[in-house]
Amino acid sequence: MQIVAATPQDLESFFTYLQSQLSDNASNGQPLFQPLAKAHRHLSETTRNKFIHGFDHGLGKSAWRKLWLEAVS
Repeated sequence: MQIVAATPQDLESFFTYLQSQLSDNASNGQPLFQPLAKAHRHLSETTRNKFIHGFDHGLGKSAWRKLWLEAVS
């Protein structure tokens, strides 16, 4: 297994994955695995933008974000 830093091109796939996870959060008796209310089981534009623009900020800067992915061979 190899862990690699995500690039902006990886974000749409990540957003699809994250939306799926959020949709399942505490639904149909599933456990709560995100600290979000059941009513907030969607990926907001605000959250999407935080990831998109987080690549523009350096380590330690306000709004900085880094996303790590498992490389698939």
